[in-house]
Amino acid sequence: FKLKYPDGYRCKRCRYELHHEIAHRDAWQCGGCGYQESAKAGTIFHKSRIKLTDWFQAIYEITISKGGVSALELQSRLGFGSYKTAWGLLHKLRRAMQLREEAGGRLGGSIELDGAMFGRRKTGNQTTAYFAVEVTRNAQGKECAGRLKASKVTKQRRDDAFWFAEENLADGTVVRTDAGRDLVHLGQHLDLDIQPLNMSRDASLNGVWLKWVHRVIGNIKGALHGVHHGVSQKYLDAYLAEHCYRFNRRASRQKLQSRLLQACVVAPPTTLADIAA
Repeated sequence: FKLKYPDGYRCKRCRYELHHEIAHRDAWQCGGCGYQESAKAGTIFHKSRIKLTDWFQAIYEITISKGGVSALELQSRLGFGSYKTAWGLLHKLRRAMQLREEAGGRLGGSIELDGAMFGRRKTGNQTTAYFAVEVTRNAQGKECAGRLKASKVTKQRRDDAFWFAEENLADGTVVRTDAGRDLVHLGQHLDLDIQPLNMSRDASLNGVWLKWVHRVIGNIKGALHGVHHGVSQKYLDAYLAEHCYRFNRRASRQKLQSRLLQACVVAPPTTLADIAA
């Protein structure tokens, strides 16, 4: 109730403040005009037949583990009769995470930027995703990873590296990267300080140059294969957003459940058709 009405209850129809709870329906009724509103209405839970307690448990499951939870595992833990129910629930949570990440602002300062392939080479079902990790320093002055941005390449965009940098990197950002052709020329078109290095010419740079972004990519690939046994190209961005959401809030893991619940409350209603579009 406090998340949905942070400034106190006001009826959507008549703006009346007094109300009473309809406990058996998880709803409230206006004391003025009698308008009834469900706790799920206007949120990511809109018109969902899944109990709110199951939603809360799913929020716990997807945030408690660094790799998340698969739909098959969630189906088993919550006792759902259908895999599709668990799959749709998790993707709605990922949509709320993705909206939060998109509103998080661009990275700045010094960052590491690199791309990675996802999918199976044998079948030709592969796609590229770009990753950018802020490089900052902790309280002890040691270099560490800051925020993370990630997005897959799409066939609709002509220059995905340019698009990714423009969308996610602030002007003046110092960009450490490799000598990939899609990355070294970004500074010619954007206000970025590109610092490329050809790692293939010096084996001693492995694990040193771009160590933070490579570590992140390795962890995400491990989770996608270990937890989900691979994911479809179509939904890769949703899974990347999920990992970015947890990674960017790792310093306050004890608040992850409440913060994701709040994200779900402010997110617009989402249907399975929206997810599959």
